[in-house]
Amino acid sequence: MPDYAKEMRLGEIFFPLLGHFNDAVRDWVDITKKYYGKVSLLRCVRGLAMSLGTFIGIRGIIVYQYLVNHAYSLTDMITVMNAATSMQSYISNFSWHLSDLMDNNVYIQNLREFLEYEPKIGENESGKIPKPEDGHLTLKNVSFTYEGSDKPVLRNISIDIKPKTKIALVGANGAGKSTLVKLLMRLYDVTEGEILLDGTNIKEYKLSEYRRRFGTIFQDFKIFATTVTENVLLRPPVDGHDRKRAEIAVQESGLWDKIGTLPNGMETQLTKEFDDNGALLSGGELQKLAVARVFARESSIAILDEPSSALDPISEYEMFNNMMTACADKTVIFISHRLSSAVMADKIYLLEQGEIVEEGSHEELMKLGGKYAGMFMMQAEKYRE
Repeated sequence: MPDYAKEMRLGEIFFPLLGHFNDAVRDWVDITKKYYGKVSLLRCVRGLAMSLGTFIGIRGIIVYQYLVNHAYSLTDMITVMNAATSMQSYISNFSWHLSDLMDNNVYIQNLREFLEYEPKIGENESGKIPKPEDGHLTLKNVSFTYEGSDKPVLRNISIDIKPKTKIALVGANGAGKSTLVKLLMRLYDVTEGEILLDGTNIKEYKLSEYRRRFGTIFQDFKIFATTVTENVLLRPPVDGHDRKRAEIAVQESGLWDKIGTLPNGMETQLTKEFDDNGALLSGGELQKLAVARVFARESSIAILDEPSSALDPISEYEMFNNMMTACADKTVIFISHRLSSAVMADKIYLLEQGEIVEEGSHEELMKLGGKYAGMFMMQAEKYRE
C-alpha cells in the first residue's frame, strides 16, 4: 500500500516484516506436513469408496437384475449402466464440492456474524424527536470506562453548554477530550451520570434524529473515493441547492482556490482508487475538506476534534475565523492543542486524567495563573523565540 512506502524506503523495517512473513510460511509448512498424510489417506479412502463402491455396488445390482431376474433387456441394461456412470460422476463431484463448502463456511461465518451484528446502542424508533432549534446540552456527573478496562477515562464531568456558545476542550493527549465528544454524540453511552438535551436524557431521543443535530470532524477523518461534492455532503447531491451548499462550504473552509485548479472542479474524483486521473490532496487540504463537511451540514451543534492539526498557523487562523463566522448561530465544541485557537472560545475546559481541573474564559484562566496559563505561555514563548 502506498501509505507505507515512505517509511519502508527510509528505514529498515522491511527486514523484520520479511522475517514475520517467513515465520508464517514456516508455520504453514509445518501444519501441512503434520496433517497432509492424514488428509491424503482420507481422500484416497473417499475416492476408493466412491469409485469402487459405486462401481461394484451399483453395477453389480444392475447385472444381477439382468441375469437373474431378467428385469430388462440388454439394451436397457446398457442404458442403465451409462446412467449409473453419470450418477457416479455427479455424486463424486458433489462430495468434493461439499468439502469445499465446508472449508468456505469458515470464512462465510465471519461475514454472517458481521451481517447479523446488532448495535449495542439501538435506534429507539419510538423515541422523542429533538426540537429543530438550537439545543441546550448538559453533562451531569458523567463518568466513562471503556469495556474491558477497570480505569475510568472520564470522571465526574459536569458541563453546561448553552445554545450558540463556543466551547474549547484542551489538555494533554489521553486526557479524555475525544471520548467526551463521542459521548455527546452518543457513539458510546455514559457509565455513570447523564447527558441532557433540552432537559431530556439523550437516551430518550430517537438515535438517528439526535445525531442529526451534530456536524462533526474527527482527527482521524476519512476521505472517500468519490467526488468533492459527495465528500463534502457525505451523500449524493439532490439538486442545485445542494451543490451550491457544498461550494459555499468549501469556500468557508479555505479550499476553494485548490478546487478551482482541479480538472472538473467540485465534480473531480478524489483518490485514484477507482479513477486513475483522480486528484490527490495534501494533508492540510484534506483537513480543510473535512472542515467543509461541518459547514455544509444542517446542524445546530458543530464538534471539531483537532480541526487544524495539519494546517500552518496562517491557514489555522483563517479557518477558525471562517468557522466562527459560519457557525455564529451554532453551538461549537472544539478540541485543539494549539491554545491560540482556544482564545476564540467563550469558555475553556482544561482536562487532566479524565477530570476538569480548570474552566473559564481565556482572560479568566490567564488571570488565574494556573495550568492553562502555563501551557499558553509555553506555546507563546516558542513563537516569540
